[in-house]
Amino acid sequence: MKPQIEQDGDDQSRSLDRNAAASDIPPSSGRGAPPDLPTDFTSVAPPALPLRRHQTDSQVTPSTATTPPSADLPSRAESTNNRDVRPGMSRRWSINFKAQYSAPASKFYDWKRTEFGERLTSQERAASPLLDPLSNEGAVQIYREKRNLALHKESENQSERFACLAPKAQQKRRTLYGGGTDLDILNAGLNDAASKAKAAFDDVVASKKQALHLGQAGMLLNKDKKMTSMLKFHAYESALVVSDGGNTVSLWDINTAKRMNAFRNGSSKSRNTSVTWVNEMSSSLLMMGTDDGIIRIYDGLIEDSGGISRTAPQLATAFVAAPDLDVGKRGGSGLVTEWQQFSGRLLAGGSSKTIHCWDLESERCRATFESNLGSCATTITTAWDYTSSDLQSGSSGYSGIGPDIFVAGFGNGAIKVYDIRAKMGPVSDIGPSGRTTDYQSSASVTRRSRRPPKLMQYAEHSSWIVNTAFTGFGGRYEICSGCVAGDIRFFDLRIPESIRTLDVQRSPMTALACHPGIPFFATGSHAQFIKILSMDGDTLQVIRYHEEIAGQRMGPVSCLAFHPHRPLLAAGATDEIISLYSPK
Repeated sequence: MKPQIEQDGDDQSRSLDRNAAASDIPPSSGRGAPPDLPTDFTSVAPPALPLRRHQTDSQVTPSTATTPPSADLPSRAESTNNRDVRPGMSRRWSINFKAQYSAPASKFYDWKRTEFGERLTSQERAASPLLDPLSNEGAVQIYREKRNLALHKESENQSERFACLAPKAQQKRRTLYGGGTDLDILNAGLNDAASKAKAAFDDVVASKKQALHLGQAGMLLNKDKKMTSMLKFHAYESALVVSDGGNTVSLWDINTAKRMNAFRNGSSKSRNTSVTWVNEMSSSLLMMGTDDGIIRIYDGLIEDSGGISRTAPQLATAFVAAPDLDVGKRGGSGLVTEWQQFSGRLLAGGSSKTIHCWDLESERCRATFESNLGSCATTITTAWDYTSSDLQSGSSGYSGIGPDIFVAGFGNGAIKVYDIRAKMGPVSDIGPSGRTTDYQSSASVTRRSRRPPKLMQYAEHSSWIVNTAFTGFGGRYEICSGCVAGDIRFFDLRIPESIRTLDVQRSPMTALACHPGIPFFATGSHAQFIKILSMDGDTLQVIRYHEEIAGQRMGPVSCLAFHPHRPLLAAGATDEIISLYSPK
């Protein structure tokens, strides 16, 4: 019986030890750690238990753990059944500790936020706030920033590579008494070194022109479609928007030459007449215009990962951009638009007597311009450009003469220059005396009282203006325009007449596209050929046949489009074939 008595004594001593340990536990509302807590216990994380919402808002660590209220603690009966107790540690404290501990949210990014921010320039940090790169939003933002910067760098390299092809300023040739000219006498006096340098430069120019020789890089078969009316590249993704002669829109992957998505824009009685991308650098939207004057903007075509979505797009918004458009006019241009991304302006005109300037941020029409020409507007363009140098320098994204000047081409061959600032009057209100009060300074009122400046109007083309574009190659900001008659003219807005004229073709010109970064352009003809030319008028190439189909002649060209950052050309015709051309 003695061993049994000793065993009972041991049980009594253990119970006394447990009671003593329990007496050392602080009250439920107090703080502190038990004296018997091992020093190495903080390195071992016990299993986490569900907590209340107010406990998960802050980070909790074992060193700062607090004892929860007694109402949240399990009963003593439940604590005695818990077997997960470390030696030398009371059951009740272990339960309290496990109930208080939880896996906190990661604070690593907050800790390293300053270090991550130092890698960005001030302009990049202002343009895009810092996000956690481990989150979905942060991963999408990092992908877009890298994609945009890579394309901007590639575009800048292409511009520097072909900068020697920019048009040169023409020198005046004065005839002298001997029958010669100043230029001839100057050339006669050149030494051999200067002649060799000029010859070397000419060789470089010839090699660059040869490098722009395009070959057919792909062919898209838009089956069951009679023609292609419009083409539009996405500036940062491998997406090409194709519109047929009706209201069908399709998206193609130019890398795989596959149609990824297709949908109908508007009613079956309308046809698409304008297309542009909105917010290409971030969440891309597609803006479509029809000949009934309605603008529709679609979302969900480009995924966050950069791919083309196969699901049906969502209609984000729609509105009437040209209320006075002559709907159903035969031989009209429909709705013609020009979008300014970094100002949020939309210029809309076409088969109407006016051109509307919309501010999409405030959702109102800022100005209306009268054409006073009796002909429809066929093209609208603004002096707007955005390059990687602008992104790094933090400029507003405009070059040349500024975003407020735009040019419209008309069906009768006229080209008219407009200034948006001329139609934006001061903010006015009716004062207490019934008089109109202008909330501007006296200097502004003095400027407003002056006669508005007379802008240029050119009437050198004789037929329908196919396209107009602003060019800034070599620091010379000019307007390039082409008409159906086949002539291309270059204008300087400071001079009331064209400064250069190119007779490109005798057959009707049906398409014209100028590359925004490389000094060359392409024309399309109803006679089934595409001509590639430099800005000085040299013919670089004439394309008549499809390379992927032996002996297949291309159809009458209906539209052309260049990629904004790459030497890539898309051509559509009055058939189901869409050709892609890039340097060989």
